Order: sequence, then structure tokens, then C-alpha cells
Amino acid sequence: MKVKFTFLWLVLLPALVLGATLNVPAPYATIQAAVNAAGSGDDIVVAAGTYVEQISVTKTLTFYGSNQGISAGATPGSRVAETIITGGFYIHLVSNSTVIDG
Repeated sequence: MKVKFTFLWLVLLPALVLGATLNVPAPYATIQAAVNAAGSGDDIVVAAGTYVEQISVTKTLTFYGSNQGISAGATPGSRVAETIITGGFYIHLVSNSTVIDG
């Protein structure tokens, strides 16, 4: 019985500790819809494209665009089509842990 419990704990623990990943535009049609559905600590992955919406964030989230992790500086990596948000992105800080990458 102890082996089964240990195995279940090892399988379930990462799901409890790691946040969910929500994808835009499918299954969430808008970034705000994904924000509304997300729990604190979740990741929102936004595909390349232009999103015309006003986004309001009041929880700790991580946003990844289509060029996540790729430098845009003096020595940029190989970049793909951009994720563009027009209309506004408002982060109402409840902590200093909101991340936007790409």
C-alpha cells in the first residue's frame, strides 16, 4: 500500500505544484478569456497574430508569445511571426511575479 501511495503522490504532486497552461486562440478565443479562466501561477501561451483587446490582469500569471525565450537585442535569435497586442495591457500588481516573454 505504501508503494501505491508514494507512486500516486509522485504523479499528482507536479500537477498540484505546476500551474496549468492555457492556449490562445484555441481553446481560448481571446487573451482576456484565458486570463479570466486562469488561476494564479498559470501560464498563458499566445500564438502569433494580432489581438485587438484590452487585457486586465489581477493575478500572478506568465504570458508567453510566439517568440518566447528568443532574444530581440543586439544578437537576436531566429524569430518567427510576432504576437501583437493592440488596445492595452493592464497589469494590476498583486505581486511582482507577472512575467511577459516573447
